[in-house]
Amino acid sequence: MEILTVLIVVFHLVMCQQTPNDLKVEYYAKNIRNALALAEDYQPRQNNSDLLATNQNASPIDFGEFDFIIVGSGSSGSAFAAKMSEIKTFKILSLEAGDYNDDLTKIPYLSTLFQKSDRNWGYFSSPQKNACFGWIDNRCSFPRGKILGGSSAIDGVDYIRGNKADFDNGHH
Repeated sequence: MEILTVLIVVFHLVMCQQTPNDLKVEYYAKNIRNALALAEDYQPRQNNSDLLATNQNASPIDFGEFDFIIVGSGSSGSAFAAKMSEIKTFKILSLEAGDYNDDLTKIPYLSTLFQKSDRNWGYFSSPQKNACFGWIDNRCSFPRGKILGGSSAIDGVDYIRGNKADFDNGHH
């Protein structure tokens, strides 16, 4: 697995037109090994009880007043906050429940690691009659990003275009 890790990193850095002096292969390889180990041991949450406030008597923290509060810093929340911040008189608060991006989130090929981490909300579909046969109770994993950038940060920059014939024939 270590050779594959190094090849992925080198491929990505070369594709980004980095010079050999910029290659930090050992740095990336170490971080990828750590992420692989965490993904192997990851246990998705069974419910969201761990997200409930544990101290109901805690005093709220006053961060001041804002003109706009943007809940969620996924693709659209981040873009909206950036656009709103162009108006210098606006005071904007952007909230994100999840993690921040790091050097590994810039490598699309590692997205499956983040789907097996706390950077994923850990949702599953409802039990399916005609799908998800390889999953427990026929419930497919439904990765949703809990990180700056939202699901875009963990989806591997996937894009799937539907087949025109499927839409023309009403098979949607």
